Amino acid sequence: MKALSAFALIGGLHYFAAPAALASGQTIYSFAPGDLGQWTQVTIPGGDSLDRRFFATGSNFGNRITWTDPAGSIGGLVVTTADNVDSRDGAHNAAVLRSPSFVLNGTNPEANLGSFSPTEISFKLLAGRGNATAPANFSSLPAVSVSNAGDAAYLGVGLRRAGDDAYLLWGRRTTNEQGNAWQTVTWNAAALTAATAGDAPGTLYTLDLIDAAHGSWGWMAMDSLTMIDADSLVSVSVSPLDTVGAETSADQDLSVRFTRTGNLSAALEVPFFLEGTASEFADFEEISNHDETGYVVSFPAGQATADVLVHIIPNETAEIDRSVRFRIVESSEYAATAPYADLWISDLPSAGGLVSASGPFATGTYLPIQNPFSDGTAGSLLFYGEGNHATGFLVLGVRGVPLDSSTNGGFDIGRNGGSAGAAIFDYLDNKGAASATARVPGSPEIPIQPGGHYTVIGEIEMHADNTGNLRAWIWDGANGSLDYAAPHIATPFAAGFTGLGEQIFLRLDGAGGGNSWTNARAIWVAGTDEAAREAAFLDLAPVRPFLHVDLPVNTAGEFGANTEVVFNIVRSGPPEGVLEVPFEFIGTATAADFTVPFPTSVSFADGQSSVQCVLPILADTLYEGDEVIAIEAQSSMDWLLPLTGLPSATVADRPFQGWMASQLPGSSEGPEDDSDGDSWANVLEYFFGSLPGDPSSIATSGLAAGESSTLRFQRDPSASDVDAKVLWSTDLTNWRQSGESEGSLTVTITETIVETSGAGIQTVDAAAEVTAGDATELFLRLSVDFP
Repeated sequence: MKALSAFALIGGLHYFAAPAALASGQTIYSFAPGDLGQWTQVTIPGGDSLDRRFFATGSNFGNRITWTDPAGSIGGLVVTTADNVDSRDGAHNAAVLRSPSFVLNGTNPEANLGSFSPTEISFKLLAGRGNATAPANFSSLPAVSVSNAGDAAYLGVGLRRAGDDAYLLWGRRTTNEQGNAWQTVTWNAAALTAATAGDAPGTLYTLDLIDAAHGSWGWMAMDSLTMIDADSLVSVSVSPLDTVGAETSADQDLSVRFTRTGNLSAALEVPFFLEGTASEFADFEEISNHDETGYVVSFPAGQATADVLVHIIPNETAEIDRSVRFRIVESSEYAATAPYADLWISDLPSAGGLVSASGPFATGTYLPIQNPFSDGTAGSLLFYGEGNHATGFLVLGVRGVPLDSSTNGGFDIGRNGGSAGAAIFDYLDNKGAASATARVPGSPEIPIQPGGHYTVIGEIEMHADNTGNLRAWIWDGANGSLDYAAPHIATPFAAGFTGLGEQIFLRLDGAGGGNSWTNARAIWVAGTDEAAREAAFLDLAPVRPFLHVDLPVNTAGEFGANTEVVFNIVRSGPPEGVLEVPFEFIGTATAADFTVPFPTSVSFADGQSSVQCVLPILADTLYEGDEVIAIEAQSSMDWLLPLTGLPSATVADRPFQGWMASQLPGSSEGPEDDSDGDSWANVLEYFFGSLPGDPSSIATSGLAAGESSTLRFQRDPSASDVDAKVLWSTDLTNWRQSGESEGSLTVTITETIVETSGAGIQTVDAAAEVTAGDATELFLRLSVDFP
């Protein structure tokens, strides 16, 4: 390398945020038996974490888990959902148990917090120790567990930054041991300061308990988690409890549950309002939860849930299915994580009808229906559903309790995790058995595979002596049978249900990760008249199309390859006839954010089952931050709508604009402006990772220590919409890129990342080398362009 005599340098100084003012707060999770403390299980992308289930317990599960703490602790079992079989060391889909969100008030180890210690997080772990290296982020976790031989698997607790899913700290055991050999892991103020350096005040974090291990020591338990000087935030959600009711059924009561997580120490009032096609005072009785300002649900101090009851008003008028939506009002007092829930009021499809609901239903749904089975009563229960398969098991069935337990009997149709072929699962003669034992396959077996849509009909023909027959019809669009006289699978049973109450449950279930059900129906036909049973069978199929919306891509933006929001509006069932569906767009994005006007309806031609709505995004200069948009279709007698909310798309600002919106809310200054007067343009502060509103946060560069031809600078790799290069020149007038030549002179510049801070800011060395010719004087410049 030639010695270089002179350099012209432009660079940046990495900014380290000062600690925020400390506010003493302490959160302790003791995990008493049955109490997970508002921690929730989340799904690994590409997998289904629900077959490794976490429990809070004070004792062992069936002698398979060997931790003991009578005061309670958390542990996980491998549970095959269809079977209820547990195995401590068995392979499983990876699982994450996530704490409520919290903020770290400060990380100053010298702070005087009175009776509180400095900022600290500690917890106890038992059993396997796992990998010493932290996973990079949530999406990098494996979907399926790996062997923990050689401590290769992730088994521990990660401090997760909610904004980008990155894991900033990792806690694990240093030895493998069980019994009462709990090991305490502590992150003190110094460790937390280093891990969160550069994070803005108010940044949200969670703690993730991660079990992605199997085999020897491939399990763990956690207890006694304490956070000092960290305040949990309050999150509020609403979800349906009793989802579907009918005017003339035994179950005329519907209900929703409001849930808050995080800091429960203070009383909280959550206002809400009602939407939908059902009307208060006409379709259901007056809701009692209201005051002079409107509807409100009140949480006393320490209370995590509150239920609201809806009682249906019966009438003799033939009506379409109606819905009522409970929507939480936005507030700075809480974050609404699941802001609405839908309930459904149904006219019965025919005499003897028990339930009729369109869905879609997530797996694990149990719709309550009146129990028609009683001693000495003969008749047939027929039920119907349309399943979409993505992964694992998928079943439609009947249970005596709203769980996948079959100890008092049950009947499923579909597939289990071990065999793809459609089958009957007879839990009447095999109560409490594994699915492999209860399985009665079809002949030939219709495979239930990812991407498939399946119509499933079942019949429990009950005789007066509690014996009878189970029948199943499966249709995948080309194979199977929907002819009542030719069931695809049939098998007798010798012993019916035991210990039933006033209700039984239509089970719509499957593994997570994309499986779902729609168009749930159930009809009871008393007696033994086969013609009446066949008529009820034919009455099960939905007579109106079901509409839903798919998003091929959830996020699009003003900058980058994907600059269009695309909605696919789909109608299920036979696509006969022309259909015009009015709708409106809702969300924070408006028509001004797109280059075309908002359409007000979508048209289906005869035979057409899907229509696409494309909205090209306008690349503007406004600092808006990310926005959301969704389609809300108008209710009509001509179609059915989802009980759950329609999906929303994110409209991303140009990255620089989103950064400006977060750093300087309300500012309209451009990339070349200098908002804080420190002589550095906003776009340079963006590239270097400094702050545009703080003149003390400046950017500099210089020669790397001990080097005469290497320029060292900082950069924020998330600044993806700038074009940055190190250029060279011999006269400060004509600048050239690496590898370009000036006459016989050629200079190559090689960039190397020296280190990356906890905030993700990179330190880069750009080393210049004369690879051809000779130079007596050479200059380097860092050029940052905003295209």
